[in-house]
Amino acid sequence: MRGLPAQAGGAGPVWKKITEQQTRMPALAKVTEAQEVEEALAKSSSELEMLTAIVSGLKIQDATETTRIIEGI
Repeated sequence: MRGLPAQAGGAGPVWKKITEQQTRMPALAKVTEAQEVEEALAKSSSELEMLTAIVSGLKIQDATETTRIIEGI
């Protein structure tokens, strides 16, 4: 299980939500609880994809710089 990155930056709240859902998984007893976790993780995934798309849309010539920014989010 991956924890919150040390330099979470703008994505910190999203990583926090993901970590919270990961901690719920072992205790899931009902399908409805699992569906709630699935929905929350899907939303977090969309938020991370949006941040990545925003950074990818920046006019940065150097691919390593783009990667550094995405990893720093």
